[in-house]
Amino acid sequence: MLNVINIQEVRRIFDVKQFLEAKVVSRSFKESSDGIAILVGDFTFRGITKSLTIDASPVGHGHEPWFGYRRSFVGKRQFNLADYGININILTEESNVIYLVLSVEGIRG
Repeated sequence: MLNVINIQEVRRIFDVKQFLEAKVVSRSFKESSDGIAILVGDFTFRGITKSLTIDASPVGHGHEPWFGYRRSFVGKRQFNLADYGININILTEESNVIYLVLSVEGIRG
């Protein structure tokens, strides 16, 4: 049976009044010879900061009209809600997982 929760319940679970943002602060970004990059940093969610590693795939690159050069990457990482202080049992076990999708664009002048 599928359990459905409304947006008010989501706001309560994530405590959006107290925790207004989630953020990633990078410590390093290294590209391998096959173009895949590894981003290492810190991910803060609900006031809890943990180390983070994301494999990022190239999306595109090229010169721009403003005399710079842009490159972009995208990567995804999976987390358990319990790792960030959210313990709910109203949904299936799989729904206690969140996905962070990170899109990075770098500009070289």
